[in-house]
Amino acid sequence: MLEIFRNNHFITSLLLLPYIFILRLHTLIYPVAYYFDDQSNSFLTHFLFGGFDNPYYQSIMAVLLVFIQSVLVNYIFVYHKYCREITLFAGLFYALFVSINPATNLLNPVLIANTFVLLALHNLLKSSRIAQAAPYIFNSGFFLSLAGLIYTPYTILFIFGILALIVVRSFKIQEKLQYFAGFVTPVYLLAVLLYWNDADLGKLKLLKGVFFNIPTPEYPVLFFRLMPVFMILLSIPFVLLQYNNLTGRKNVQVQKKSDILYWLMLFGLASYLLFQNQGQYHLLALAVPVAILTGMFVSDSKKRVAAELIHLMILIFAGISQYG
Repeated sequence: MLEIFRNNHFITSLLLLPYIFILRLHTLIYPVAYYFDDQSNSFLTHFLFGGFDNPYYQSIMAVLLVFIQSVLVNYIFVYHKYCREITLFAGLFYALFVSINPATNLLNPVLIANTFVLLALHNLLKSSRIAQAAPYIFNSGFFLSLAGLIYTPYTILFIFGILALIVVRSFKIQEKLQYFAGFVTPVYLLAVLLYWNDADLGKLKLLKGVFFNIPTPEYPVLFFRLMPVFMILLSIPFVLLQYNNLTGRKNVQVQKKSDILYWLMLFGLASYLLFQNQGQYHLLALAVPVAILTGMFVSDSKKRVAAELIHLMILIFAGISQYG
């Protein structure tokens, strides 16, 4: 099945939709609405989910959103030339990563916020090619801010954006101001909107639950329910151990862009400890970097049969965890 996505064709990209549909079929047959409470979610989360609580519609929206995000992942992978061979593996593994765990298959704030993380990542990487990159630097801050307003732990990506820009370009003072302006703009516009409607500005809940709050997620005790969590967690040391293989034979620009993915993964892990979060949902914060790095590994790998078998095994485990 993997070989189908080795070629970058329009029809092949469309095949991601039925692939995602099959992966998330359980949520369409037995739809569950996302539950949020007044204490742990941001204002934008309440706005997005407040009038959209039908579980079936949420499940359909989640499928479409994952498809759009997978296409975005593939676009970033191809446009920024992470591999010599142009494949669609990165988007495939992103769809698999965010769909393998039945506990996080429903539409949720982390999944929505990932859209803006992807847009920010593309703008950050694109700024490396252009001398006058003000629009891309501003957009990077703007999209990272939106991601943080939807899912509070993503606020830490403000620091990630600064480090990423330092890695890909000589980050001047003027560009720092452009980035900061982009990050502040969504917060300012949202505050103005709340003030205009005589709403409490405390609803923004900026940096809520920060500063070393050790989370205590309640994971299911059944082994087949834990399998997706284990597979996701195992993917982290796997891509870390493949650092030299993934960057060693690439040009300097690709090495820098790969380093940004590792930084993004590091900040995703750090935010798990720094912010109160929603347990298993936070694993989706690792989906973007791990998917692209895994796509790089599979694209460069000559052991195609082994990759097919591993992919098939993951699909079987995903099916058991969802229907077991």
